[in-house]
Amino acid sequence: MKTWHNRLQEAMTARGKEWSDLFHYLTTMTGIKKPSVYAWKVDIDKRSTMMNADNAALVCQWLHINPMWLFHNKGPSGLDQGSDVVAKIADIVATLPPDSQARLLHYLEMAVAMGDVKAQQQPLVTHKTA
Repeated sequence: MKTWHNRLQEAMTARGKEWSDLFHYLTTMTGIKKPSVYAWKVDIDKRSTMMNADNAALVCQWLHINPMWLFHNKGPSGLDQGSDVVAKIADIVATLPPDSQARLLHYLEMAVAMGDVKAQQQPLVTHKTA
């Protein structure tokens, strides 16, 4: 029987993520310690630990997966191809400075409102030169 630990590993593999990536993300966001994260790994020889709700929300957001699927195997996983594209876009957008993120969001909202994605009236990202 698959456990949430197995589904977490499945999601990480599908997203091309390693445990070290998860550890780095969560330490940056919460300050969680390495043993806590690695306690979630599937290991037949030890009893795995449950993650708290805050960490669960962050992990599911980071992997772009459905928490109900992760913990209860109910509903869509979020691992379908369309979600993978959204996950990649979100990862790229997260690297942009906040002002560029805001401009990108504004552009997308305008394009949707106009029904025309070709309606680019200003550059999406501005590069500052020294």
